[in-house]
Amino acid sequence: MLTKDARHVLVVDDDPRIHRLITRMLPGFALQSAFHGPGALAEIAAARARGSEFALVVLDIGMPGWGGLETLERIHKLAPDIQAVFCTGSALELAELRARFGDTDAILVLKKPCSQVELAQAVHALTTKWRLSRQVRAHVDELESTVATRSSQLAAANERLAEEVARRDQVEGELRVSQRLEAVGHLAAGIVHEINNPLQYVGDHLEFVQDASAELLALVDRFEAWTAADDHAGPAAPCGKFAIDLPYIRTELPSALAAIRGGVQRIRAIVRAMKELSHPGTRDARTADINHAIQSALEIGASSYRGIADIEIDLAPLPKVPCFIAELGQVFLNLIVNAADAMEGHGRGKLVVRSAIDGDQVVISFADTGSGIPPEIQPRIFDPFFTTKDVGRGTGQGLAIARSIVDRHGGSLSFDSIAGRGTTFVIRLPIAGPPGAARA
Repeated sequence: MLTKDARHVLVVDDDPRIHRLITRMLPGFALQSAFHGPGALAEIAAARARGSEFALVVLDIGMPGWGGLETLERIHKLAPDIQAVFCTGSALELAELRARFGDTDAILVLKKPCSQVELAQAVHALTTKWRLSRQVRAHVDELESTVATRSSQLAAANERLAEEVARRDQVEGELRVSQRLEAVGHLAAGIVHEINNPLQYVGDHLEFVQDASAELLALVDRFEAWTAADDHAGPAAPCGKFAIDLPYIRTELPSALAAIRGGVQRIRAIVRAMKELSHPGTRDARTADINHAIQSALEIGASSYRGIADIEIDLAPLPKVPCFIAELGQVFLNLIVNAADAMEGHGRGKLVVRSAIDGDQVVISFADTGSGIPPEIQPRIFDPFFTTKDVGRGTGQGLAIARSIVDRHGGSLSFDSIAGRGTTFVIRLPIAGPPGAARA
């Protein structure tokens, strides 16, 4: 359609001879004639109604009614892109053209009588410009449509990506909680034993305290009765069947109460540590006590190492650090349990837990005297689902999750291991907290 419309020319002149002359001078163009301004507008409107356009209009300046300039002004309201050639025998000032149409390269003026070459070249140049302008516009429209489509597709892809990221974050969160529960489940029997021992202390000593208290209260009642007796009745002996072993009670009662107190405190510490570990954590980093989290992990993990290793704890004073403390507690517990598993079956070992400040970082280390990690598998120990433990004893997620948690804090998790001599895992965390974290 562009090629066909580019050769569509409207001739507007009140002299029929001019129409015949221009027709002979412009072979190959599709010419339409109009003999006055209103007729020209009617032809423009009819062409647009057919879905066609005129690329060029050739006008005379002096015509009855509307002159050529007014006619072109009215045509531009219907077809603002149309090109124009004025063929006139009268003078036409550039200032008047600019006043009516502005600075434009879409209008040429030829002086009558114009030659065929002049007219043909002018018409060919302007119709070619009209065609190229339309092609560029069509191409730009196509590009804009493509950009709009791609933008819509990109927006949809970004929306899907945001949903995928949200789902991934949810799955990762659930995976971390699952791993924490797995660690607690792995230690469940030992934790029950840890709680059962202080409960046994409490139960046994409470029985003694109950019996001793009953005897002491009976003695108090006897003394009250004795002091209230009639003076002439003679002193009543506070002994006999109410006699009690006061030296024994005096010795054992304080220790029994101390044992009860210690047992209750031990139970409280274990329950508090389990509560802190199982806490889902916060969405934002909060300032927390790293050493306290280490001690909580040691409380929960005690059953895994107490029977096979001695513990050495060297925790330096640390500033409170912005972090996700529940997740770090999971990392600490995982490393403690792994150390215990590595020392099992190798005689009584030693677990050394340290914390310190190194420049702008907090450094936490867990060192064991276990079996160590063979060099051939060291590059794989942080791979998800890789494990050297027997089936049923581990899923291979612990160290992978531990590294992802430490990475999230902007820190590092590394290790140094010698097969047959032991392994040391080292965690480094920025004191400033995770990237973008604010102290709360």
